This record gives sequence, structure tokens and C-alpha cells, in this order.
Amino acid sequence: MVVFLMFFTSCTNEELLPHEPVWDQGRIVFNVNTGKNVVCTRAPEENEQAIRSLGVFIVKPDGNLAEGITRFYEAKALTDKKLAVSIPVDIMETPGVKAYLVANGPDKTQCDGLKTEQELLDLAAVIKPEEIGTKGIPMASGAISLNFTGGIATVDANMKRVMSTLCAKVVKSKGVVVGPNDFTFKVHGVSSKEGYYFKDECKDTGIDQEWNSTSEALDEVVSLGYFYQSKTFQVEVVSKSTGQSCRIEIPLEKAQTRNKKYVLKIHPKPTSEGKGKFNVTVETWEAIETNIEFDKPLIIFNYPSTFFTQGKIHLDDNGYVETLNAGINLYSDILVSKGLKLIDVTLTGCLDEQKRGATIVYYRRTGATRLEVTTHRNLKTVEGLLLYTLEYENGVYTQVSLPVSVLPPAHCWNDEFKQETDDVSFKVVDGVLVGSIINDSVRKLSLNCKSIRCIGDVLATVTVYAAHPIERVADIDSALKGELNGSDVEFTFNKSFKGYEGWLYSCNNSGSMTGMRFRFE
Repeated sequence: MVVFLMFFTSCTNEELLPHEPVWDQGRIVFNVNTGKNVVCTRAPEENEQAIRSLGVFIVKPDGNLAEGITRFYEAKALTDKKLAVSIPVDIMETPGVKAYLVANGPDKTQCDGLKTEQELLDLAAVIKPEEIGTKGIPMASGAISLNFTGGIATVDANMKRVMSTLCAKVVKSKGVVVGPNDFTFKVHGVSSKEGYYFKDECKDTGIDQEWNSTSEALDEVVSLGYFYQSKTFQVEVVSKSTGQSCRIEIPLEKAQTRNKKYVLKIHPKPTSEGKGKFNVTVETWEAIETNIEFDKPLIIFNYPSTFFTQGKIHLDDNGYVETLNAGINLYSDILVSKGLKLIDVTLTGCLDEQKRGATIVYYRRTGATRLEVTTHRNLKTVEGLLLYTLEYENGVYTQVSLPVSVLPPAHCWNDEFKQETDDVSFKVVDGVLVGSIINDSVRKLSLNCKSIRCIGDVLATVTVYAAHPIERVADIDSALKGELNGSDVEFTFNKSFKGYEGWLYSCNNSGSMTGMRFRFE
């Protein structure tokens, strides 16, 4: 008996195959190849490549699955990752017949219940990431042609893992004193519920997770977690000791692909050069590397000092005169590091409940994209972020954030104000003073000072303004004059008011200039 068992466990391909078909049954030996590389390292290597169960599906040319052939096999049916399957000779020799293998997935009832190739291709794995150690990683082969003559064959079945993994590695260098356990990894939008065996598509919407490592070792790849095909997802790497963070984004075309291994290579800056500084390299299964530098800027901002100081944008009206709007051109006056391309700029958190604060405006005529204060001004300071999305040459995205502070003006139009005379009717519409001209021959207009709302300051002592034809920003009319005349704001014009717009600039007692938009119709 012992001799027999020793002989069985050392069987070769030839010994698994008969010399000729037995009656009308042919024999195929599948060499089940799970690859030399493992997806993850959290579980022992044998668990990463283990075949706990195997489903074998034979598809006929009409798209239906062949009946009467054993589909479900337990691990003990494999010999040295080889599986012998009996198939009727007439099926094996039919042109267009193919096979699919699924590992660590459906049980016998599920395997036997499938009827068509399409049902098989729509099959999704539901093993939870925490079950990988006992149930194995779900895998599947591509279509394998079985158009053989003679009824005897050996074929390779190259299995592709359904799950992907995120790993981390702190690169050892002089002066580095932190390991992977110093970092928290906040993952946004990865799927852990289910994933397709045969398709690189996202089946689940994804969730947010926070992963950590207990490893203190440098230069060691440690597994953080497993996930299925996902939509675009982001990973935020946060240093526990300093609070410094870095965010990267994996685009959809990569995130929804099976069998990926993302290694976040963290390069801390030596403590002698600044504690907590680090950059991150993203390495996928194809060994693509992406560097996110923390010791040098990805973008150099050269925005006007009027609004950009100490690494922050401050939008207010101080010193801003004779221009259409307070703000900056987002895509000019910046320098992007080599190997990166600026894809998009978005704004978050810069509007209050009434949609007042700052917004991004695109001017089709000039092609400029600007960050500007809203015409309806915020009455309290609003804080937000500009997010600059950058793309590396390998297609991986990263983001750089720039804080934005939108200060309230010293003065703004009173939303409740209305004034009607024989010459003009005034009202405030969405933060803009609109004057409907009744008498087109009028050249001087008086506006009651109640039209101006003071925010933490006394009423303006001096008022000037600049105007231009509507939609013609470059044609500012320098002949216009404006001033406070007693308690009123007095407009004087040497031509018709109708069709002009501009900003009224009021100077408060501290010398700060506030711009308020007006328009004559």
C-alpha cells in the first residue's frame, strides 16, 4: 500500500494520460499555472497560490456548456497542480470547443447550475478579503481551445487572480528612522464586495477604508489590503508622527483591472533635512513607478503677490482696482515639474450656504480660467482648497492642494435696496446693482448711501469707479468719475449710461478698497 501511494503522488503528465481514449472518453490534463509572482504577502506564499477548489467548464460552439462532464473538483483532485479531466472524444474533436477554469470560487451546486458561456463570463467572485487565508484568492483562466484529434491532450491553464492588492514599503536610506507602522493609508472607493472572474470591469461602487501596518522594517513590502476591480480610487498616505499627507489617484482604466499589485514606496526625507518629509512611488503589477515628491514641489506657484502669500491664496479687495473681478488666472504663472502634466483644477469648500464666496470661471473669449470672488459676496470668511490634478507619464494621477481663504468685503450692496426716480430704477440682483435707465439723456445719477451695506466698518469716505461696455472688459472708460457727495454716491458720465457695467470701489477708513459690481441696462 505504501509503495502504491508513493507512486501515485509522483505521477507525471504521461502517467495521468492514457495511451489512447478509454471507450469514447478522451482525457485532458490541465497544467494549472498560478504564476511565479504572488499578489500579496500577508498570507503565506502557499495560500497566495493555493488552489482550494477548481471549476472546469467546457463550452460548445453554440455557446452552451457541455453536460455530463464533471465540473467541480476539490484540491485533492490535483496532482502537482495538474488536473486530469475526462471529456467525450466527439466533444474534444469538435471545432470551436473551448474550456474555462475557475479556482477558489463557486461550489458544486453553482458550477452545475450554469448553462451558457455568457452566464459563466458574468460570474462574480464573492470571497471576502479576510477569507483569503482559508479560501484562497479567486482566479480564472482565459478561453482554452480544445480542438484536438486523437482524444488525448495536455494544455496549460494560466490563471489570473481576480483580486488586487495594495502594499507599502518604506525605502531605507541614511537618516530615515520611521517604518511602515508610522503611516496610515486612507483608501477611498475600493471594492471589497465582489468582482468579475473574466472581465476587467467594476461591479461594485466601492467603500472607504483605513489600513495600517505593524511592521517597523525598512525595505520590506508589507500587505495592506485586498480589493476587487474598482472605479477610480484614491490613497491618502498620512504620517502619524507629523500629520503630513500625500494623496494619489489610480485612474479607472487601471483600477478596474484584475490581478494588480500596487506598492507604495515611501521615501522619507532624512530628519536632518526636515522631519516628516517623504515622497511616494506607486508600483503596479507591471512595475510602473510614480514619484510624488515631498522634498520638492510638484508645482511652483508664481501667482500675483496681491492674492498669494506664504503658500495660500487670500481673496479680498485690498489693492485691487480697475479690473473686472478679484481673482487669479489658474493656469498661468505656474510651473509644473518635469514628467508631469496638469490635467485639471477644481475648487472645494469656497462657497457658503448661500453660494457666496469664490468660484472658477472660464472666459471663452480669452480662454482664461480664473478663480474669482462671486458677485454676491460672502459676509464671513470662507475657507477651501484648490486641487490641482497631475498625471504622470505612466497614467497614474496625483493631486496638489492649495488653501484658499475668501475674506468678506468691507462693503457690499444691500440686497434689500431699491430706488426709483424719473431717470433710473435701481435694484440689487444676485449681488449686482442693476440700474434700468428710464431717461437715456441723463448724465448724472445719485444713489442713496443706504444701497451700501457696511461689514464691520463705517461707511466709505471716498468712492471711485471704472466702467466698460458690457462684455468688453478691455475697453475701460477712464473718463468716468465717481465720488461720495454728502450721503449719496454720485455717478457722472459723458455719454449714455445704458449698456455699461463695472465695479464701484469704495475705500474704508483703514484704506482697504472694496469692489462692488454694477450694470446699467
